[in-house]
Amino acid sequence: MKKFVLILGMILSFGANARADDNIIDIVKKFKNIITTNNQQYIATNVIYPFNIGDNCPNIQNEEEFIQSFDTIFNSALLAQIITSDDSTCNLDKKQNMIFCDSPYIQLSLDGHLMDLEYTEKRIQNNEKCILKEKNKIYPSLKKYLKNVYTLETSEYIYRIDLTDEGLSAAQYRLAIWHKGQKISEKPLKFINNGKLKLYGSANNEKYIFTNKETSYIIQINTARALETIPIEIIVMDNISTKKYPAVNITNNPNLY
Repeated sequence: MKKFVLILGMILSFGANARADDNIIDIVKKFKNIITTNNQQYIATNVIYPFNIGDNCPNIQNEEEFIQSFDTIFNSALLAQIITSDDSTCNLDKKQNMIFCDSPYIQLSLDGHLMDLEYTEKRIQNNEKCILKEKNKIYPSLKKYLKNVYTLETSEYIYRIDLTDEGLSAAQYRLAIWHKGQKISEKPLKFINNGKLKLYGSANNEKYIFTNKETSYIIQINTARALETIPIEIIVMDNISTKKYPAVNITNNPNLY
């Protein structure tokens, strides 16, 4: 998630609020001045990449892509909000290495580079456009879904989890599996409907469970974990064996299309 406005005001230190110091205010003013130029190239050089513009959109990888997507990221209302924002309404994150603001939300590094932004109206529009574009490329029988949750890759396979129905009692998920190197426009090796999400642990780690006849696929997203725990693990179980595979998140990887 990303958010874009200016930064000032209150520093979070040991849970207490304090007025932003002059250094923080200077960072915010510098960023506002960059936006005021309306120079797309100059703005693009003050961004940390990869840069996210929507949950279902591929990340922007470099300055050239940022300039090409400038009108997707900003509109006149957002630019005006940034330029006219109050320089006394920011705070510093607890790690003292990032700054946050609201309405819209902007995250800057302490050297004044844009790290993250979220402007709800633009983000919703971006997500809708990216989902529509993706649906035009995905294998026809997989076009019906609400949101791509994760696309994961192991040494041999690509696993795609889509939210297909939010439901009244529980959300429904679908798992599609391809050989690594295949495109999602190709027919998957298999897909399984009616998957369930279970949250576990004090940090609500995610466990997606899909069952196909005698085989179960369990995808664990270990957000909060011990150092020795694998961040993402795919477990394949049947009547004979249980196999575990480490995976990486490649959600919105443009090379899949």
